[in-house]
Amino acid sequence: MSFPASAGVFAGLSVLVLGSAHAQPLDDVLECSGPFAKDMDEAALVKAFGAQNFVRADIDIGELTTEPGTVIFPTHAKRRIEVLWHDMSERRRPRSITVRHASTWTIAARFPDQRRLTVGTPLAQVEAINGKPFLLFGFGWDNGGYAVGWEGGALKNAVACNLFLRFEPDPKAKDSALSKASGGKQFKSSSPAMRAVRPTVSSISLGWPE
Repeated sequence: MSFPASAGVFAGLSVLVLGSAHAQPLDDVLECSGPFAKDMDEAALVKAFGAQNFVRADIDIGELTTEPGTVIFPTHAKRRIEVLWHDMSERRRPRSITVRHASTWTIAARFPDQRRLTVGTPLAQVEAINGKPFLLFGFGWDNGGYAVGWEGGALKNAVACNLFLRFEPDPKAKDSALSKASGGKQFKSSSPAMRAVRPTVSSISLGWPE
């Protein structure tokens, strides 16, 4: 599995919150279709969101590296979207669509009750929507906090394209607890070490393989 930041496949990820189908306006829902469909290009983003809400910029992909991309709502923290492209010269075929930090965008998931994912969701709630424990890397390194396997849970096929989540520990977590949930090994989301640092989703990426 490739990861957004250090592997250069997606921009960095951050934290989720679950809500009802009506928790967000319809235009604040990201899906693997419309302007973010597999075959779309930068011109589609301009048409969908308006030229005044669009800028080309270098996007951080980790390890002190950036890559040319497109940013929608660049000055609006709650609505900012970062897009990287498979074809960087023509800026077409989206490789990743990432929201982070203060984002209020939601991801429409394929569940009977129409629950959605958004930045800020606690680890335990993501596990609940998955229907079973999943795997994530320990914290404190380039790929720290990335979910690495849904273990056959509902999030494996929650959207039509790839879904990547990254978690961050509670800033108030004790160093002694954080040390037990750090490093390059994989942890179950249900493990006492992970639960002790109270992680939340810090970013979400949708994306398409080459």
